[in-house]
Amino acid sequence: MVGYSDFLGNPVGLVSGLGTGVVDLFYEPVAGAVKGPISAGKGVLKGTGSLIQHTVEGTFGTVSKITGSMATGLTMLTNDKATLRERHAARKPKNVIEGVGLGVASLFKGIGKGVVGIVADPIMGAKKGGGKGFFTGILKGIGGLVTKPVAGALDVAGKTAEGIKNTPGSLIGNKDAKRSRQPRLLYGTNSVVKPYNKDDCAVMKYLMNKSNKYAKEQFVFQQAFKDHKETIMCLVLFTGLVLLIKLGRGVSIIWETESSLISQIQVTDTGIMLYGDRNKKGLNNFMIPCTNKDYIIKIYEMLHTVVII
Repeated sequence: MVGYSDFLGNPVGLVSGLGTGVVDLFYEPVAGAVKGPISAGKGVLKGTGSLIQHTVEGTFGTVSKITGSMATGLTMLTNDKATLRERHAARKPKNVIEGVGLGVASLFKGIGKGVVGIVADPIMGAKKGGGKGFFTGILKGIGGLVTKPVAGALDVAGKTAEGIKNTPGSLIGNKDAKRSRQPRLLYGTNSVVKPYNKDDCAVMKYLMNKSNKYAKEQFVFQQAFKDHKETIMCLVLFTGLVLLIKLGRGVSIIWETESSLISQIQVTDTGIMLYGDRNKKGLNNFMIPCTNKDYIIKIYEMLHTVVII
């Protein structure tokens, strides 16, 4: 597993890619020679092209992974969950021009966030933790002023290298250069890394397409189920939000509320009812129309991880 580590630049992947290029360099001309001299010439070109492509992709892919891991590590030091989620959801450059553009944008964004954090982090800390939170916010802001621009500078190198890596594939229409799956999610307030779950990622992709506000939320859990009309529904939990989505044709958000506004969770004959605190504004009573008992138990338990009653 160490050999595949992004922090080390995935050396196993680098060696494997270079090996494929070298094999193609000798195999393609030989395979072409069997069909004739013209095919042999095409084989030489094809084999040489494969070696160049795999060398570029492997070398610059390694640089991209190392710098990207370093930038992510610096972001983790600031405990900025929103920025971490943005990094994991960031699109990949298709070529060197996009790579330079995304890298420079990340640099300026890092500088901007570092400067803003000097003021914003102490204020946010004071709101959440009073005097202690205020001083914690000051330290966080000072740390971010240093680490966020440095992470942005690393992204200039990393995104540029990634763009160079993907350029050969984009020029020849290499499907492998396209993302094969959605970005991995980080879970909860501590940004826990869990085994890849394609359903979680698909739900998050839908919500991100609806609004960028969900990028700032901390994903916890999702569960799809059928209601009494056999309509497929999906309950989604963030640390600060609870949503019910209708799946199938015409995907849509049925309702959404802040978890802090929920005062009671009750299992009923038709599902789970969420009751709002009458002393707080913005919440009606919401029904989770689940008929599967196992899902009801699972959803009920997970609701209590984000709702403090």
